[in-house]
Order: sequence, then structure tokens, then C-alpha cells
Amino acid sequence: MNNKEIALNMLKSNTDVLSIARVIEDGNFVAFHLLAKKDDATNVVAFAVFEIENETVKQTLHTEAPYLNQPTPSGHTQLDGPTAIDKTFDTAATKKIVIDTINATLMGGPHMDHVRDYMGDHYIQHHIGVPDGLDVVIKGVAMLKKAGKESIYTKINYVIAEGNFALTISNGHAGGVQKTYYDLFRVENDHIVEHWDIVNPV
Repeated sequence: MNNKEIALNMLKSNTDVLSIARVIEDGNFVAFHLLAKKDDATNVVAFAVFEIENETVKQTLHTEAPYLNQPTPSGHTQLDGPTAIDKTFDTAATKKIVIDTINATLMGGPHMDHVRDYMGDHYIQHHIGVPDGLDVVIKGVAMLKKAGKESIYTKINYVIAEGNFALTISNGHAGGVQKTYYDLFRVENDHIVEHWDIVNPV
């Protein structure tokens, strides 16, 4: 079996998978963006990442959040949007764009001064409660900073990319609480144009 098949078998043996929206394969890593059902019959959106070595699962990384039926103000859900990976994109270039964006705009606290150098104006957001558009991001960050609740990234642990998609797993904190950030980005024209995420306390 190849790495994707091994990871999928492991995923399905431990999770009641309802649907898989996206699969990203990068070297020994396979990442799934999915909808699953919990034992109490509630649905969750999740990222599940498997590191495969010599046809064995070496490491599993997982995060999840309740799947909410209401759409974002712009009509998106936590899972909808493009699912097909454009493999004509240079994966290394996608990784660089994503790493540069996080370092320039989120590392050590949100910095919006040069955000348009990294993110498209018509930025599509799948975080529930947040509308599309880069201006919304800039205003929202300003409000969070004023309230002392902004997200401050401190370390990028993993970047798993294929074509025009990249999943990052980072550490940070917000409002005095240590957090783990799973961010999925879609890249277009050398800018980040779409974002899905799950944020949980460490």
C-alpha cells in the first residue's frame, strides 16, 4: 500500500468518517480535512495528519471542532470551497508563501502593515462568524488587539503542502491561553486567497 492508503485505513479504523473534503500528501505526511461523527452523534470538522515511515504510522496529529450548521456571513461552511489540488503549482513555492505570510503577519503577534503583500484582497474565510475580505481581517485584528485577545503565533511546527494547498500546525497563545493552530491555506497568484482553520487550547 502507498502512504495515502495506509493513512486512510488508519483514519477509518479510529474515526467515524462522514466525508473527506481534502487530502494533502507531502513526503511521509498525509493530511485529511474531514467531517466525522462522534460517539454522542454530534458532528465535528477535523484535521488528521499521519506520518508514515516504512509502511508504518510513526506519528498522528489531530484536532477537531464542532461542525456548525450556520454558514459564515459570506455563506461559507467550515469545509466547503475548492477541494481539488492544482498540482501544476510549485509545492515549494506554496510552502514559502505560507511560511513568509505567517512570519510576517502572525509571528509574535498580528502585524497588518504589509498584509496585502501576502494575502489577496478577496480573501475567502471559512472561520464561522467571519466574513470574506482582507479589510475585515484588518479591522477584526485591531478589535482583538484592543481587547487583548489577539492570536500570537510563537512557532511553526509543521508545514504540509501539495500543489496550491498547505496545512500549517503552529503553537501560540491568545488571551493568556496556550493554543495550537491548524491553518489550511489555498494559494493563488503568489498570495493566500482562502483559509480554513481549527484553533484549540493546548
